[in-house]
Amino acid sequence: MRQNLLVDEEDYGYIIVCIYRSPDSNFWIFFKNLELIIQKILSRNKKPLLCGDWNLNFMVNNKRLQELQNLLESYYMKNTGRFLTRITPSTESLIDGIITNNNNPVLSTSVVELGFSDHLTQIARINIGKRKRRTKMIARRQFTYSSVEDFKHPLSKELWNRLDLNSSLEAFLDSFLHCFNIAFPYKRVNLRERSNKRWLSK
Repeated sequence: MRQNLLVDEEDYGYIIVCIYRSPDSNFWIFFKNLELIIQKILSRNKKPLLCGDWNLNFMVNNKRLQELQNLLESYYMKNTGRFLTRITPSTESLIDGIITNNNNPVLSTSVVELGFSDHLTQIARINIGKRKRRTKMIARRQFTYSSVEDFKHPLSKELWNRLDLNSSLEAFLDSFLHCFNIAFPYKRVNLRERSNKRWLSK
């Protein structure tokens, strides 16, 4: 099995895997690797979407197809493709798949002729649900009226006239920063990611 593409779509909780299986490859090695991929996706609590050219005719019932369907059903998965994807003057087959599980409902599927391949392109319409907004943590100081007063009060109590001229700057900075850090400590806060607003003009 050649894995051409793997996309982890964090915003909607999907992992999309595009797979190509060479027609002369070892089917049972492909079968074993496919199960490992499914297990890895589900272990991350993600919704799988496996698509691509499997070079296995889903319209012809044989031992390979039966074993694949048993594997998929054991993980509550199925091929949602229903249309022929490769049509020649002498053959018709469904050798491309869009496979997902019951937690990822496919609303509809269709095929489109794009004109640059001997396969029809499969299109799946799915219900992706609401976007998951990611939360980031940042450390920042908070400046409020009360914290400014808390900063000014200890500064007013300092005896600045007792500072030695040779070390006055260093002593001043030590006192100033001490009061500053107490009044305005760093606090970790949530920073919610803002969605980009697209402005459209007529």
